[in-house]
Amino acid sequence: MYAGDNDLDEGASPEEVLASFEAFVLGVRQHLGSIPVAFLSIKPSPLRQSNLHNIRRANELIRAAAVRTGITFIDVFPLMIDEGGKPRAELFQEDTLHLNASGYAMWKTVLGEYLRAVAGQ
Repeated sequence: MYAGDNDLDEGASPEEVLASFEAFVLGVRQHLGSIPVAFLSIKPSPLRQSNLHNIRRANELIRAAAVRTGITFIDVFPLMIDEGGKPRAELFQEDTLHLNASGYAMWKTVLGEYLRAVAGQ
């Protein structure tokens, strides 16, 4: 699952994004039982650099909720920032919001490791 990026940009608070996450998890558990669920952390994009504080806070809140609810939290945020704490521009398309091939390749590697672990390989 990946969510929250646009919500924060449109003015939602980190707590509101957390509430949406918790509602999603509750619905999954009610309808699908204990299937594995993973949440991919909200990415830091150059376009939304001014909102990094809220992105970090939402990720922290969701990580804690994931632990409480048995959801896997996959944190790509630290892989997507440079040594100065800014989003790595080379991972994004010219619009500085959407991932480019390099960005998706990085996500594919991280998600592939998770999926292999879940599959027991």
